[in-house]
Amino acid sequence: HMKSREQFRAIDRALRVSAIAEAFSGRMAVGAMRSTTHPLTRAVYERIVADESLHHRLGALYFEWASEQMSDAERARLSKIALTTLQSLSITWRTPRDAKSARHHTTREHIHEIGWVESHLFMDQVRSAVRDGIVAPLADYGIELRKEDVDPLLT
Repeated sequence: HMKSREQFRAIDRALRVSAIAEAFSGRMAVGAMRSTTHPLTRAVYERIVADESLHHRLGALYFEWASEQMSDAERARLSKIALTTLQSLSITWRTPRDAKSARHHTTREHIHEIGWVESHLFMDQVRSAVRDGIVAPLADYGIELRKEDVDPLLT
């Protein structure tokens, strides 16, 4: 049956926000929470993670319900939107860091207090967040993202 413009917008928003952005930010916040050594920073990250997980769960519940009603054409349409959303999101991890930033002039102890993930671990965390937290769950709903499209975003 034909979907209204409002239904398309709701589906698109659930995909872009809950299934992708919230999934990514939640996973990245977990990594920061695990790396922090300061109790106040840990408490802030715990709250962020709890909040993000609820938003992500909303998207998961929606797609568990909606996936049974989706046509192959709708899944293909959503796959394109998912890839475009990931491409836009990739700017956050693909933008070179400013060598003059405070991050480069501080101690490892200070970095861990505020929950920054060390550079050599950061991209591993990004890859896991994208592959395990976004691509795999979407595939469970029939929203497929091709490895050859996703992998270049993770280099």
